[in-house]
Amino acid sequence: MAHTPGPWKPYNHPSGWRIYGRSKKEPICVFCMGDRDEETPFRNAEANARLAAAAPDLLAALKTLLTEYADKNATDDQLLKSLGGIGFRAVLSARAAIAKAESAS
Repeated sequence: MAHTPGPWKPYNHPSGWRIYGRSKKEPICVFCMGDRDEETPFRNAEANARLAAAAPDLLAALKTLLTEYADKNATDDQLLKSLGGIGFRAVLSARAAIAKAESAS
């Protein structure tokens, strides 16, 4: 499964935030909101939209970090020994995030 190529950009719209890719014809994602008088959903909407818009860049960065710092063929024991506990946990977290982003299920 492939995602729409980045960059993605968030734009404020009267009905909520929208995220567009290179083509601004159709939004990739729309954060629909309730009544604008309800302050709480709108307070988080911009932050949520900006985080979602950063997703392609974050995914690419994680893949680059894993390519540069974690040998694909290394066992978990070898990675733990070479990276230490914090580095090893970071590699596991990066792998999990990539799998979540690219999972077909």
